Amino acid sequence: MSNSKRLIAAATLVAAAVVLASSSADLVLAVREPSRIAALGARAFAGGDLRARFELQILSLAGHADAKRMIGEAILDGATSKPPEEGLMYLRGAAASGDRGSQRILGKALLFARGGIRKDEVEARRWLESAAEAGDAASAYYLGLLFRTPGPDYDPSEGARWLKLAAAQELPEALFALGNAYRMGDGVEVDEQRAVDCYMRAAEHEHPASLQALAMAFRNGELGLARDEEKVSELLLDLEHAIRDAPTPP
Repeated sequence: MSNSKRLIAAATLVAAAVVLASSSADLVLAVREPSRIAALGARAFAGGDLRARFELQILSLAGHADAKRMIGEAILDGATSKPPEEGLMYLRGAAASGDRGSQRILGKALLFARGGIRKDEVEARRWLESAAEAGDAASAYYLGLLFRTPGPDYDPSEGARWLKLAAAQELPEALFALGNAYRMGDGVEVDEQRAVDCYMRAAEHEHPASLQALAMAFRNGELGLARDEEKVSELLLDLEHAIRDAPTPP
């Protein structure tokens, strides 16, 4: 190691010691309560608090998946000057520890090339399957999309299987996608009653696209539903509220 690298390493250790000495109580609380790590992440990146960033780094080095995940996402979103590949490094570290949230975020990032990273469906599938098999509904949903998108993994039946797993946990986006599958016979047999059931269940969660699909079905007398303008008006009113308060995607 060169003298300059030794000096940098020594300076880093000294700085870490100072931070640890001045905020050890806060760090201990953060380890015990994940919500405190979330607050630390907000201060670090949304608030530009450099000390909070350093504390997150310490927690990350100590192996805390929440800290690694927050740093990785911040890098991919351009909240730091670090290259996106470094964000992947943090996310992979958290995902490898078995953190389902990190596995989902990493898989989704690789699937949609978040932050300018290279799209990699093979690795994306691996992480999403790991999280989905452990019960993560959103990961199962994104696997459903992956298998239903033209490409090397295109398999509508497999896509529908994953969508069913996500829909069983009442994930609105999965219910809507599964409803479309039953409506079109995409990977499953055409079943208008099941399509309506999926749309209805998603609509109970104020899912905008499902509310719109039901409104149009009642207006046009589709999917085995009788025309009902009163129901159309009710659904469109619900749609207006749902669009205004739409949640972020899973």
